[in-house]
Amino acid sequence: MEIDIFFDSKNSAAVRKHKNLLKKAVEYGLGIHAAGQGRVCLVLTGPVEMRGINKKFLKSSKNTDVIAFNYNPEQTGDKHIRELSSGILPFGDIYISYEQAQKQADELKHTLLTELLILSAHGALHLSGMDDSNKIEKSKMDEKTDLIVRRILSK
Repeated sequence: MEIDIFFDSKNSAAVRKHKNLLKKAVEYGLGIHAAGQGRVCLVLTGPVEMRGINKKFLKSSKNTDVIAFNYNPEQTGDKHIRELSSGILPFGDIYISYEQAQKQADELKHTLLTELLILSAHGALHLSGMDDSNKIEKSKMDEKTDLIVRRILSK
């Protein structure tokens, strides 16, 4: 699996040096899917762009921290996803609002890097098929996210 990271936010320069840790969070979140073929794009973006994505694709005008789009035919049932010019099939995209991540890090009293790892892992878990639409599933997803982040930060 190829994992590409894009920094669309002007304020993201401070976390560029942690690109490899963010990739690890996505890789661990993908689990067995990380060994497969495809590409995942992790995009750190601003609040205006994030609200636009949320409104256009999810029909919500709420501010949000992370949005994941799954293109994996096994997960979506869509067998007609076109190959990119490189010949690599897109697996999914994860968008993170840098500013919302900073706000949440401040509220939760942990570092911005920790929050970005949480959101990266959370988005990747969605791409791997996990759901957080009810309390039980959300609890499982939060627990797995916590394990991933602790694993990365303990190294």
